[in-house]
Amino acid sequence: MDSKLAQSERRVLALEIRPAVTGFVVFEGRERLLDWGMRKYRARKGTLTTVMAKKMNMLVDSYRPSVVAVRARDVRSHRARRRIDAVMRVIRGEAERRAIRFQIISTAAIRAVFALHHRATKQEIATLIARWFPELSPKLPPTRKSWKAEDHRMILFDAAATALAFLNRAPPKAIREMD
Repeated sequence: MDSKLAQSERRVLALEIRPAVTGFVVFEGRERLLDWGMRKYRARKGTLTTVMAKKMNMLVDSYRPSVVAVRARDVRSHRARRRIDAVMRVIRGEAERRAIRFQIISTAAIRAVFALHHRATKQEIATLIARWFPELSPKLPPTRKSWKAEDHRMILFDAAATALAFLNRAPPKAIREMD
């Protein structure tokens, strides 16, 4: 394990939040992928926060992360934005309640990290991650055709990219702590 990596940042739970599903990866340092998966949270308006709090508690209880990293999302749909904001509040609250560091990573920070490896597109980034972590290779979706929707498995690679951007310390301006 990298001795430069602070003890408090060795286990990272990274989340990729979408309106109806959250992808997650758990890293122990920069080189050890512990687990990954997706959690759906189809719930009516009043129960969304309860459902997400339970799922977040399960992840935190299972993996005991020292950091929860989440990619900042730019969503145009007002309805999707409200759902994502509600989920983010729950995740942040659960992290704070357990004294776990909560970090938001910008898309620009993620792109900056992978630009160093000459990767620009989501597919190129996902392919690189699958090469670095062969256990994810079976989950790598085929290259998307422009007329097709994004494969649901891409959420795992988006979460992994968030964790790796956090662990590789993108420029400080691009990474900000949530107030």
